[in-house]
Amino acid sequence: MNNLKYLGLIGLVALAILAYACQSSTQNRGAQAGLNDSETSEDQYIASSIKEPFQQFRKAGTTIKVMNNKMEAVTKELPSGTVLHIPAATFVYEDQQQVEGEVEVTLTEYHDVADLLMSGIPMHYDSAGERHILQTAGMVKISANKDGIPVMIAEGKEIQIDLASLEGKGDYNLYELDPKQGNWSYQNTASATPMATEENNPDNDSISKLSSRIQSIEANIASMTQKAPVKPAKLDNSMAPFDFVKDNGKFLELKDYKGITWQYAGISNERFLDANKSQAIFGEIWDDMSLSKYKQKGIYILTLKNKRKQIEFLVEPALDGKAYEKALKDFKKREAAYKAKVKAQQEELVKVKAEQIRRKRRLERFRRTFRIAKLGIYNWDRIMKMKQQTTVLAANFNYEGLEEPVNSKDIETYLVMPNDKSVINLKNWRKGFRYSAAVPNMLISILPGDKIYVYKKAAFKKDKPEGEFDFTLVNSGVVMNSEEDLREILAM
Repeated sequence: MNNLKYLGLIGLVALAILAYACQSSTQNRGAQAGLNDSETSEDQYIASSIKEPFQQFRKAGTTIKVMNNKMEAVTKELPSGTVLHIPAATFVYEDQQQVEGEVEVTLTEYHDVADLLMSGIPMHYDSAGERHILQTAGMVKISANKDGIPVMIAEGKEIQIDLASLEGKGDYNLYELDPKQGNWSYQNTASATPMATEENNPDNDSISKLSSRIQSIEANIASMTQKAPVKPAKLDNSMAPFDFVKDNGKFLELKDYKGITWQYAGISNERFLDANKSQAIFGEIWDDMSLSKYKQKGIYILTLKNKRKQIEFLVEPALDGKAYEKALKDFKKREAAYKAKVKAQQEELVKVKAEQIRRKRRLERFRRTFRIAKLGIYNWDRIMKMKQQTTVLAANFNYEGLEEPVNSKDIETYLVMPNDKSVINLKNWRKGFRYSAAVPNMLISILPGDKIYVYKKAAFKKDKPEGEFDFTLVNSGVVMNSEEDLREILAM
């Protein structure tokens, strides 16, 4: 009995040591993936599930409303170029009772690695005991509800989806996801069709008009900039005056200023003389005098010529006393109005350019058509063919500058392959992972609070990780609030 107590005490001590070791390891490593020779091929991979990694935001979908009556089919093109064809009386409740009235249909599309990251949807395919990485040519999640109650597609009905795609070539197949098991099942295959061509693109005329509109706005902004109000300078008695200069009329920005005295602007270089040190000029007889704008706002070039020489100074219009106070007050009003007009034109320019880009992209996009008898997640994929395949047998992830330890269970680490449009959650790969050294790769770890640590593409290329490798990820420094923030990180 004493021996049993002794053995039990040893067991408790061992457990305590093990727990301490795990805690200590967690302080330095956010996650660890390793290869154990005792594992069999059957438990090499971990069952997948859908887990959206970000807490603050998610990929936005597009919701349309359709009347689910027996007479009217619906065809709707979404902003992405995807087209939905919904037959009449398509939707029923779970008990197969017909839905009456308006149904909300939500379509969420995933086209690049940012979309894939936000989705949390697994991007691998298991076949014959081996796990393959998938490349997407477009993925979609479709759901529907009536007043918040989920509905489904009626038996014998099918919805046709002409899914927008950035990939027009390649041996892509359609797969459907089992969301509970995280497995993809093959559905069919089909070729992509161009969304539009130069000949049949309905936006061609619109693109031309948008180009003209962009040129017009840019010309307006340039013209407004030329006429921007100039802040009056206060007369400075320490600067050389040019009382003989009276040519103010040709400068529109100065037309409202009365009583201007031109003075030296205090700027000199190899070309422009220092008027404070060139008093001899005032004893010269000059045959010609001209003023022109300098590159710096509010500064002008004064050119003086006679038969013997030509000299140049940088000057500014100055006012004194009440004339200065009045001019300054007027300037502030005119500047506020000017800035408001320019801002409005710049905002309009951004909108028009964005619309032009959207319409031009229709020429670069394709559609992949398929029919579905049930709502869910569908993906046009192909198995990635890796060039210069490299294997990391065991990966240790360290987080530089992490102030407080984080449990590895609370960290999601992804292998991101931007060029191949693929994202892999490394928690689904118990025995390390594989990557193609021929293309850019990066690691992204998402910590609680949407803190992002990265192992950048340049580090991947430089270190060429393989075998057992310690990855040191650095804080991205980007505060995650939107898709744009994520895309900024992916560009690192």
